[in-house]
Amino acid sequence: MKIQTLLLVLLVFISSCTVKLKTLSENPDKYEGKTVKIKGRVTNSTNLGIIKSYRVKDKTGQIRVLAKGNVPLEGDKVKVK
Repeated sequence: MKIQTLLLVLLVFISSCTVKLKTLSENPDKYEGKTVKIKGRVTNSTNLGIIKSYRVKDKTGQIRVLAKGNVPLEGDKVKVK
């Protein structure tokens, strides 16, 4: 029973970890088709009606995120899944 509990805690911890942007951009095949969590600061945002996106930057790199809803403002700290 203790091993099952430990494995469950480990699984929850791993699934809640964020991926560094450098790691994501250097290994795109590893993450293709998977849900990942990233966090950082918004450095650029675009809202052209049907096209909504923003750029997230952390200490390791930056990436563009396509948005379905509201677009955060430049300077906002975000966590994206």
